[in-house]
Amino acid sequence: MNDPYPDLLERARGPARSCYPELAALLSGLPPTTCRRKASCCALMPPMSLLEACRLFDAVVALPEPTGRDLLLRCLDYYFLNPVRIMGCPFLQDAGCLLYADRPFGCRAYGLWSPGRYRRQRDQAEKGQKAVQKAWLNLGVTLPRSVVNHRPPYCRDVSTADGSTIYDRELEAVRQGLDDLDRRLGAEGLAFSRHFVGDLSFLTASILLGREAALHGKVAVVREALRGGADSELDYLRDRAGDRVGRIRGLRDPGA
Repeated sequence: MNDPYPDLLERARGPARSCYPELAALLSGLPPTTCRRKASCCALMPPMSLLEACRLFDAVVALPEPTGRDLLLRCLDYYFLNPVRIMGCPFLQDAGCLLYADRPFGCRAYGLWSPGRYRRQRDQAEKGQKAVQKAWLNLGVTLPRSVVNHRPPYCRDVSTADGSTIYDRELEAVRQGLDDLDRRLGAEGLAFSRHFVGDLSFLTASILLGREAALHGKVAVVREALRGGADSELDYLRDRAGDRVGRIRGLRDPGA
């Protein structure tokens, strides 16, 4: 499978930056929240729009060394190992988010949906996970049940800071606003959704290694991990990616 958008991120970040003020204004419509910091929501990185991915990427590459480099390599580890382990979001540290101010809508809305709406979204995610499981089976790989069946529980530990109630329709309005903003990125936004399934870790791995190498490498890493190997495949890919982190860091100023 050829990558139809090898420079997707580079092409999108300039237009995306012009949307950042509107993105911030839209997300500010969600109420401030408090939680017990159990980090249940941080077991997985949520799917996101390309606009949100660009904003997170900009936040990562703006960090000083070695933090920025470490987070890029954490994204790589997450991409390769998430089929066999519950990795935790690459940006999670000490039950807190290193990029909290720039977290995507999926993180912000977790714990605010009604139980019924959350259950429907979880059921939809389960269908997608079963499709992923079937794709791996077609490759002769059986993923661990503990990973395949993992579902973040409905969260009752989040509340609005002022005790107010936010309704599903209000959350949906924000999500629709995000979709409208993302359409301004044109074909790149659609490609991120279709070819990268809204996965920032997949996009990061593709930038560092190339999309085909990222896909083939993931199969090799997962097979080795399930055999209880010494992570030689992962180490090799991390070394290759580490040599190219300068490239991804060099994208700090698109259009310069």
